[in-house]
Amino acid sequence: MNASPPPTAGPASSGYDVVFVGAGISNTFTLVELLGGLEERNARAARILIIDRDPEFFTGVPYGRRSGDLGLIISRLADFLPAAHVVPFGEWLAGNRDRAFERFFALGGEGVREWRERYWPDVEAGSIGELYLPRYVFGLYVEQLALGAIERAQERGVATCDTAVGEVIDVERSGDGLTVVARDAGGRETRSRSSHVVLGLGGAPSKRILRAWEEASAQPGRYALIEDPFEPGIADMLERIRTTARSAEGRGRVLIVGSNAGALDVIFNLMNDPAIAAAVDRIDVVSTSGRFPELFRTPQAAARGSYATPALAELATRPTILADDIFEAVRSDLDGAHRAGLTITDTFWDISAGFNSLLNRLSPEQMLRFACETGPRIGTLRRRVGHDYWAVIEGLTKTGRLSVSSGRFPAVSVAEPESDLLAVINCAGSERLSSEQLHSGLIRALIAGETLRPTGSDAGIRVDDDLQTDTPGLYVIGPMLSGNVVRGGPEWNLEHCGRIAMFARQLGGHLADRLSAVVPA
Repeated sequence: MNASPPPTAGPASSGYDVVFVGAGISNTFTLVELLGGLEERNARAARILIIDRDPEFFTGVPYGRRSGDLGLIISRLADFLPAAHVVPFGEWLAGNRDRAFERFFALGGEGVREWRERYWPDVEAGSIGELYLPRYVFGLYVEQLALGAIERAQERGVATCDTAVGEVIDVERSGDGLTVVARDAGGRETRSRSSHVVLGLGGAPSKRILRAWEEASAQPGRYALIEDPFEPGIADMLERIRTTARSAEGRGRVLIVGSNAGALDVIFNLMNDPAIAAAVDRIDVVSTSGRFPELFRTPQAAARGSYATPALAELATRPTILADDIFEAVRSDLDGAHRAGLTITDTFWDISAGFNSLLNRLSPEQMLRFACETGPRIGTLRRRVGHDYWAVIEGLTKTGRLSVSSGRFPAVSVAEPESDLLAVINCAGSERLSSEQLHSGLIRALIAGETLRPTGSDAGIRVDDDLQTDTPGLYVIGPMLSGNVVRGGPEWNLEHCGRIAMFARQLGGHLADRLSAVVPA
């Protein structure tokens, strides 16, 4: 079912109407919306280029092979799917069910067995709302969506789409347009001119923190140092740890930096691999928060009622509201809920509704503060995870095989002996875009050349209401919209698939309007 298109880009210097930099979910949704918009407008044939450094198109890291076949979505499917895709995805899954899950079930292991017992009867019955889906399955759906849209657009004469595998190293301003400069694996440079370029690069690049550890290590090379578990991919990480375990004397421990969704992915994969699970005596996790996300139960298990959110209700009566006031009210209501024995399942939707209802009362300056600072802080307080990942964490904790400590790497770790280490795995999260250590030469160059400006959160790129950056014709889509106020709303969590799809529809329609207005020479 994996049918990513082969590279089709033309000569070293080519002209296009739109160039998409990155072939992940954000740009894929935008491409599909653009192609549909061109067909609706009966537009002239547009030339489109999609370029990505990885040959697996239309899935990106989270929904493709780099994340492995075991990783699950972090929320139930009913909360994950964009509204416009609920029915189409359900129909697609019903028609492709056995083939879609073939890779997942082929993995075997305890996690897969328990998942199958818990969810498969509902999948067979077509009841998928409570499902924590293997992410690659959604990637297969989006890939087929894109390939179908490309084929339809070509058949109807509204667009031709080229694809190219290469590392984009610059976007140059040239006359009345832009030039995308890329380099392929052989070092060959291509230059593609366009009046519209869309950057869909995912979130800010992950921090690189293990070089200093390696330099200070008393036993370099004896254990695996995994700077990024998703690069080149989870399968490579697992094989490196298996190799280390085979050469180790006795069982050992794994040190993980970070307690985010990536760390949960890693632990779930480690414990589902029989050879690694048998070799790991203990997993030590160090993170700034010192805790994992909270278990989010299904509504049936929780029998959820409503929660009054007294602090947010009181705040709503005040004549003036600041962004920090909303944060303090959310924190107060969460503290009160915990004292009453309530969980995130009991409070999540009511607190969400409570603070979202106050956002339109913020001044423009406070709205921007919420997008850059307050929203992310609230998100940190309300991290959640499904049963499957939580069960593994809980089981390891109860048997004394998992410890979680608060602190910054490597300060709390250097005192530990290295002799029993099997691996150190970096899941520390994203780097600030203005950092000199940023692991993206493209973003670093574009910011240094003032082609892009970071948002106040330093986790996103400044855009206007059309998602256009300070550079005319250059757009951003996806998680790096974080820290903006777009059309009167603060944006701080663009990891959510529904939000990505909403902005993709907006940008795809905008680009279709622009291209439809162009009169052929």
